[in-house]
Amino acid sequence: MTARCRAWLSERLSTDNILMMSSCTQALEASIQLAGLCPGEEVIIPSFSHPSAANAVLLAKGTVVFTEVEPVHLTLDPLSLERHITSRTRAVIVVHYGGISCDMDSIMAIARRHDLVVIEDCAQSFLSQYKQQMTGTIGHFGCFSFHGTKDVVAGEGGALLVNDDRFVQTARTYHQKGTNRNAFENGTVNYYEWVSAGSSCSPGELSMALLLAQLETSEEILNRHCQLFDRYFRHFSDLPGNPMTSRLLGCSSPRPGCSGNGHLFYLLLQQAEDAENLISFLSVRHIDARNHFVPLHESLFGQQFIRQENQFSTELNIGQRLVRLPVFSDMTDSEQSYVIDTVDQFLCQSNGAQEHKP
Repeated sequence: MTARCRAWLSERLSTDNILMMSSCTQALEASIQLAGLCPGEEVIIPSFSHPSAANAVLLAKGTVVFTEVEPVHLTLDPLSLERHITSRTRAVIVVHYGGISCDMDSIMAIARRHDLVVIEDCAQSFLSQYKQQMTGTIGHFGCFSFHGTKDVVAGEGGALLVNDDRFVQTARTYHQKGTNRNAFENGTVNYYEWVSAGSSCSPGELSMALLLAQLETSEEILNRHCQLFDRYFRHFSDLPGNPMTSRLLGCSSPRPGCSGNGHLFYLLLQQAEDAENLISFLSVRHIDARNHFVPLHESLFGQQFIRQENQFSTELNIGQRLVRLPVFSDMTDSEQSYVIDTVDQFLCQSNGAQEHKP
């Protein structure tokens, strides 16, 4: 099952250098190890991201450096990236938030200028594209998630793309617990032995059996997600700035010239209280809506990594101000209409969400 999943991904992503992993977190940790991060060297990551990226740096004894996201797509802001680069910077982890790709042309140009390794966190962007290129195939490494909260799932699972030939053989050795087992299986050596540091990365066959079934229907799943995303966007993108919907600051939006996968659709409210009231308003009407992760710099543990250069104007309370609307492949048009109408009711009522009766 693992081999069949790898073969499917290899054909779809047009690369042979894919390693199946037990999680995206493990793929991120492997990427940092393979990049050769030395203790004290710095890795730049957006504060508005999952802790897995930061943990991967810390476990390698590296230094986390936060950068900002741009306000339209909530992805890493290239204009902010360069001011955080120092002589100790080794890599940058970009996050394709919500299935929308980062501005990879600008980011890769900066990385080449400063000789940085680029790691793409594609946990939310499976089969999303940036200018006809699949996310995960542009940087030096691409890290994917098939966790149960994603679009194509294995319960738990991941994949690592190695896009730079310098790291391919090292990655295969690392993936096989630091042994030359691949060479042994290919018949180029008579026995395998320990040749470097490594880890046990392979997922279980049962989870890969589930993933294979999901991969084979992934086009149908993602097409439906994109349809739902597009309808939400057509409706809500015209509302910010309307006096009748003054609580709404913005919403998910596609990047021009690129195609997302419809992973999620969010509304960004002016105040955290507005978002909390909207979630409550929807909940009593049997609609499940959620916030998203708190920016790492606002967390108790992450505050120690804030630097004077950080600004975080876009990130201010964004975890509490962001509301994700339902997106799932079995969602019907009538169900989505009900969600849209209910959100409109909240946004347009004069007294906020004080009255919560369905």
